[in-house]
Amino acid sequence: MDQIVPQVSNWISQGSGKIGLMANVAALFFGHWEHASWVGFYLVGAWESPLMLGPFQGRPVPPALDWGTGIVGMAARERSVQLVHGVKHFAGYLAHVAETRCEAAIPIVCHGRVLAVLDAQSKQVEGLGVLELELMTKVAELLSQAWCE
Repeated sequence: MDQIVPQVSNWISQGSGKIGLMANVAALFFGHWEHASWVGFYLVGAWESPLMLGPFQGRPVPPALDWGTGIVGMAARERSVQLVHGVKHFAGYLAHVAETRCEAAIPIVCHGRVLAVLDAQSKQVEGLGVLELELMTKVAELLSQAWCE
């Protein structure tokens, strides 16, 4: 896992396109976390328009989500990190990946505007913790810096 941030930094410095970069980030996280059930991005078009599915690894999921709906929609609306252990007990959970037990969503923000949400789901109830959140947050910050320029 120590190689994820340097690898993402390298892809950014190489001028990787936005879609390719997101695809590689999703694949990198999905491949490194043996307990991952889904990792990917939802992209923001216009404010309050549905969040659109971006590159991901895992089972197919809905192509659009409303702001404030589910963990991803909450992260976008609140512009804050969302972490839910035991998603089956979370009233707002959208059960699209049956084996998911824990979910974390990190908004990627530029000048106060949400550009995308990085979402990771785990097969374990506490499969995403402090270390995973720190790593996801660092990657989200790198993407934000690259996309804000």
